[in-house]
Amino acid sequence: ALYWKEALSSLDSLMDIDPLLDRPLDFTNYREMVSPREMDLEITDGRYAGIKAILQNEGLTINTLVQFLWHKLLSVYGGSPRTIVGTTVSGRNLPVRGIEESVGLYINTLPLIIDWEKDRSVLEQ
Repeated sequence: ALYWKEALSSLDSLMDIDPLLDRPLDFTNYREMVSPREMDLEITDGRYAGIKAILQNEGLTINTLVQFLWHKLLSVYGGSPRTIVGTTVSGRNLPVRGIEESVGLYINTLPLIIDWEKDRSVLEQ
């Protein structure tokens, strides 16, 4: 518990998007979209293969890229210099006898924090 208190102490405040979902907001402090638009982006076989090749060359996964983009979106919408999102990791490799034959959800959720003030790329984050 002490480890996480120290690790999370660098966050000025938790970025809570609940008000965007279910409570009335005072929009005077939020940026406003003047002309909202919708855009579809199709990643075709060739583009997907190209993205995957670049990521493999850099030692990254598609999941890493998607998580990075999600954090960036939260940072832009929330105006926050740091973002924190719970990330799940599998616990199936725990040294518990008979775990492979058991039924249940064996995952841990860990906080993934990105500090956007340091102006680093996805490779440096």
